[in-house]
Amino acid sequence: MSQLDSSANAMPSNDKPPVIPPHLPGSRKRGLAPLWIIAICGAALTLFLVVGLLAVGFVRVRAAEAREEHAKQARAAEAQQRKARQMAAATARDQRAERGSAPATRQIKAEPGLTYTNDRIASVPWSLHVVKIDRSQKDLLLYSAHARDKVLGVSLLADQARGIPREVGRAIAAINGDFYVRDNASYAGDPRGLQIINGELISAPDTVCVWFETNGNPHLAEVKGDFNVTWPDGRRTPFGLNQ
Repeated sequence: MSQLDSSANAMPSNDKPPVIPPHLPGSRKRGLAPLWIIAICGAALTLFLVVGLLAVGFVRVRAAEAREEHAKQARAAEAQQRKARQMAAATARDQRAERGSAPATRQIKAEPGLTYTNDRIASVPWSLHVVKIDRSQKDLLLYSAHARDKVLGVSLLADQARGIPREVGRAIAAINGDFYVRDNASYAGDPRGLQIINGELISAPDTVCVWFETNGNPHLAEVKGDFNVTWPDGRRTPFGLNQ
């Protein structure tokens, strides 16, 4: 028998036990070191955190923009409502002014040839008493009266109307048509300006006056009084009437 090569495939002989070659481990694949694995995991975690923070920041920015837009819309709506309220208030004021400026007229025809009208303008306020006289009525005339038939004195207008002499007639309308002294009790009632009663001058003019001619024609003009005394030697001394 020839000598066999010592190999794994050697056939056993009767004299020697079979030789079983030991099992050789296969070559191991080289893997990643633990430090690299930790680094990769940390980088991935950091990336996830950054992405998450960016997402949260984006959401917050969008929410802030939405709130700002909503606030702008609310302010615009409030400004529009305020403008509408102001316009409505202005319109209401104009309407009230128009209603107030339109005179509320009350007309009473008391006597033939005479018409009384009371115009009230609430926006001022004014209450205008207007007496219209038909001057073609021969039985109507204007009469100037004074309190207690004296230069000085005060009384109610109704009392003066009732005090008109019977031979003159009956008062159907009366107007408080002159200014008088009120700040000095000693001269209370002294007319300020022109007054003529039954052709008698009782107060001198010094400004714009109203007077009537004997034919009843009215006049309105500025009148100045020039009262003086001429002495026998020709000298002139000015004086005031009832002053």
